[in-house]
Amino acid sequence: VRMALVAIVALVAGVDSSALVLLVPLGVLALVLLGVEIGSFLAPFGLLYKDVPRAVQILTMVWFFVTPIIYSSSDAPKLDALNPVSILLVACRDLVLGEHAPLALAAGWSIAIVALLPFTFALYRLATPHLVDRAVS
Repeated sequence: VRMALVAIVALVAGVDSSALVLLVPLGVLALVLLGVEIGSFLAPFGLLYKDVPRAVQILTMVWFFVTPIIYSSSDAPKLDALNPVSILLVACRDLVLGEHAPLALAAGWSIAIVALLPFTFALYRLATPHLVDRAVS
């Protein structure tokens, strides 16, 4: 629904875009899968150790300021290449606005995210019985 609203606002505002704007849902899907992957990786540790949720809150706040959500990422492009959220957000934003998007980096991070997803799910599935057993006893 939000993407449809963004498309309507972009049409009303007269933003020039190309056919590559159709790749934006794939970038958003990659961002969602990255969140699922990080969450499923950290969930067992968060259940075992009470410091993990606090550390995640602090790291999320720092990561929020490092990720170019509002500002331009042209100041430190090499640093941004290491941040998958940065690359995917910038690629989606540039595709919507019709600018030159870092499609190669976004595709590389998307492939890495999809490739690591089964590993994180297997780790979560492996840890779940041990966490349940520990919680019961």
